Amino acid sequence: MGRPSRHRRRRRGSYRHHHQGKKLSALASVRRVISAAELSSIETAVGELGTRVAQAADELMGTPNEDVGVELYEVERSLRMARRRLAQATEALR
Repeated sequence: MGRPSRHRRRRRGSYRHHHQGKKLSALASVRRVISAAELSSIETAVGELGTRVAQAADELMGTPNEDVGVELYEVERSLRMARRRLAQATEALR
């Protein structure tokens, strides 16, 4: 039968392009929406991390590395603010 005509090759390419587009749009429509429960879990993890950072800062106070402890207190403060904002976001989803 020989080689397919140019017209036929274009249609095949167009067909593939068309179906690849459908696959991409199908993947885009499967976006995951975060739940209040999942945000609450993240909030808890951030809180626990803040506690650990504060404990590390406490251990460094009164040592030659006290300046690192001061920096860790700033990190802990930022984590507290992040936890508060996560709590607000969680409530907004409920």
